[in-house]
Amino acid sequence: ITARSMAEEDRDGVTSTLMDCVKRHLENPAFIKGWEIEKRTCAGVKRQSLRKASFNVRKLSSRKHKGGPEWVKAVQTLRMELAAAGEADFDGLLQEALEECSRRLNAHVDHSLESIATSLTTAETDLNRDDLQTQKRKHAKAKQLADRVRIISQDYAKAVADAQKMKGSYAAAVECLRKELEHIGECDFDGLLRQAVNTLGHEDPSHEDPSHYTPPTPTMPVITQVVENSIPATPPAPPCAVVPSKIVPPAKDRPPPAETAPLEPRLAPFSLAVPKLKFVNIDAGCVWLGTLSPALQMALLQEAFQPGAMGQCGGLADGQHIRGAHAQMYEPTGTTTVDWSGLGLHGSHVTPYEKVPNGAARALLAAVRAVAPELPPATCARLAAFEPSCLRIAFETMGGRSIKPNGSLCGWSSDHLKGNATDGSLKLVVMLGSATNVMESFKYSRLDKESLNLLLHPGEMLLLHDGGRSWVNAVTGYTPGDVQSSESGVMPFDFAHLQILDLHSYQRMKPKEHLKLLNPPKPTPQDSLYRWMQCTYTVKTRGEPAGGQPPTVELCGPDKA
Repeated sequence: ITARSMAEEDRDGVTSTLMDCVKRHLENPAFIKGWEIEKRTCAGVKRQSLRKASFNVRKLSSRKHKGGPEWVKAVQTLRMELAAAGEADFDGLLQEALEECSRRLNAHVDHSLESIATSLTTAETDLNRDDLQTQKRKHAKAKQLADRVRIISQDYAKAVADAQKMKGSYAAAVECLRKELEHIGECDFDGLLRQAVNTLGHEDPSHEDPSHYTPPTPTMPVITQVVENSIPATPPAPPCAVVPSKIVPPAKDRPPPAETAPLEPRLAPFSLAVPKLKFVNIDAGCVWLGTLSPALQMALLQEAFQPGAMGQCGGLADGQHIRGAHAQMYEPTGTTTVDWSGLGLHGSHVTPYEKVPNGAARALLAAVRAVAPELPPATCARLAAFEPSCLRIAFETMGGRSIKPNGSLCGWSSDHLKGNATDGSLKLVVMLGSATNVMESFKYSRLDKESLNLLLHPGEMLLLHDGGRSWVNAVTGYTPGDVQSSESGVMPFDFAHLQILDLHSYQRMKPKEHLKLLNPPKPTPQDSLYRWMQCTYTVKTRGEPAGGQPPTVELCGPDKA
């Protein structure tokens, strides 16, 4: 036995031991699962050692270190910290480690067709040999190997049967989804259909014959473009987005090439390509995405202001007066027609998702879904279950104000758009505006001294779910930007948070609050909200992305004390 083979045996032993430990840990029913946030007992300062252990595993998960002694030690440390916390996993890191161990144990087996053919030829030759029949044989090791062959043979037969069964179930589930999407005219789940085409289609030998079928090759979600050449680095978009309306039929049901019906194009009202999004996993329940072009940001802002949307806005109430930008009085009277500039220092409103046209928001969501397979497992699962019900826009004009060091703009607040404390449904937050950057900070509770600080630039996004939506957050920093005009127009607000939300649980559990969200009442001087919001408004006409023409808004002035 060579020194190299001894080292490999030792490494495999460590890998096998780690694999067994991690597998038993993940299968332990007593441990808290990732979605059971309300059951966690390890939070705040107690969670620091767990976070450190997960950070070390991530740091050593590169191809250079993965599988090495330091990585094994880091995974074991994370497993022990999770066991101490009574939790099953941390952002899927243990599951990834289990898959890596399994891959490494199988890496020494040559699975090539040439190797398999050689093994079969050698076995067939040995079946015809006569020289071994008269020799004395020691059967112990041979019996062990024979038992292993029998077990693997049974596993192989079961795996083949299961694979065929799962393939059929997969195709049936996809077909049900396709029919429903075709019925409602929805395009948000095209990523799942495309993934099914790539997964099931590549297993079909007929795909190798171009005379049967050539699958479409969409590379990125596309929406339209009124602004040409707004970003030189972005390749020009096609005149329209062509999305297949039906999933690929089985090979036997496909028509011959000459009779193939053309795909039905799905046209968007404007054209702009959404490139593949980059992402960074910040923490469990928090993923950064980026970055959107200025033209797409303006298109999203315009879509958020749909006719009929009703919201609240205002300045800063100071005694009998209301201050607006640069300490000027903001006291509109009666009902007036204004544009974005007449909405005071801040405001917000919600637009039902079904009223949003098939444009920027839907194409953005399709781009997010396209990177879902690469996201953390918990985020991927939440994204698969995500059914957007509305867009919410909350805008801010600083108007000469600043944020003091170690301070915040409006204090720390929790996410109130949840059905209950355990509602961890996903939401997508897009940073818009003319600011250079905005500091978004998160804490477990208002009493915590330490915070997670994220410096966001316009066009960058956050995916928040589960633990990420249980934090309190605040705007703790802001760097003004240069207001520059472009073909897509000038951003009217210093910054704005555009949220794509799934409020089905919120609507079911809090119907009255949901109704007020869509049709907010005018604040009165007796309301605590009156300090910031004194007016109501209704969007009357939509704006035009070309040139950044703003929408028209009917503003209803404040009531006096």
